Amino acid sequence: MNKVFWGMLVVSSAVIVYSANAQLLSRSEMRPPPIGFIAGTVTDSITGDPIESALVRVFGGFEWDYDSTDAMGHYIILWLQLGFYDIEASKSGYITQVQPDIEVTPEDTIWVDFQLVPEGPFPCPYVPGDANGDGIFNGLDVTYSVQYLKGGGQPPPNICLCLPNGNLFAAADANGNCVFNGLDITYMVNYLKGIGPAPQGCPDCPPGR
Repeated sequence: MNKVFWGMLVVSSAVIVYSANAQLLSRSEMRPPPIGFIAGTVTDSITGDPIESALVRVFGGFEWDYDSTDAMGHYIILWLQLGFYDIEASKSGYITQVQPDIEVTPEDTIWVDFQLVPEGPFPCPYVPGDANGDGIFNGLDVTYSVQYLKGGGQPPPNICLCLPNGNLFAAADANGNCVFNGLDITYMVNYLKGIGPAPQGCPDCPPGR
């Protein structure tokens, strides 16, 4: 009887140990994988102001998620599995921006900020008629423009790059037809003589801050 009893006890103990190990293994398999977070701020690239209600989306493999920015331009996306993601920020009136291959690491917050560029036209920092870029319009700008168009001077500063080709001298475009040529010099002279309107700049690149 003793041998039978001890044999049964050993078998029972083995079953209990196996059952406990199986439960531990099952629990470890059911344990959620490590996770990370992505957060940041979306702002206007020109003014630096926060952009509210911008949509920030995360793509990676079969997983995706999104959040909208608050009044301070902040967003946060939680519970992302580890790996690499493409982060996209968009808002009506702005050019969509994507930051690829952002790595999410265990139990860590990855900061990804965006500076969205407004869709043109948008204000550029120049004074209409200020061909030499010194911040004011006067007779020196006429002289500067004449020298350049005759091939003996420097081109007007290209302050405004809002057009795709980036070749517009917005400040020197005194008559507002988005082309810089001799007609702009005539326009400048007429204004300085008091017989014409003030320089206005190209409407595709309106003057502003």
